[in-house]
Amino acid sequence: MFPGLGVGRIVHYVLCADDLLPSHAHCVGEVIPAIVVHDWRADNGSTNLQGFPDGRNHGFGIGMTVWLTSRHNDESGKPGTWHWPPKV
Repeated sequence: MFPGLGVGRIVHYVLCADDLLPSHAHCVGEVIPAIVVHDWRADNGSTNLQGFPDGRNHGFGIGMTVWLTSRHNDESGKPGTWHWPPKV
């Protein structure tokens, strides 16, 4: 089980090429907010997320969310993974 992780927590997700249309490949590596909707209770922090992209700037429709299944934690910010938001 991953410490601090649970349904409803807000995390940062790093967009990867598989998340985007080819015309928006330049957005790989950009961070979007996401909410944990299922915690697989795995040591690597595997979760299902609902991500909130910046609409057309990320190649999605206005108000659309993106379904991100079985994504794991990587605090270094590798594309296709999530990490905790930095403390401010």
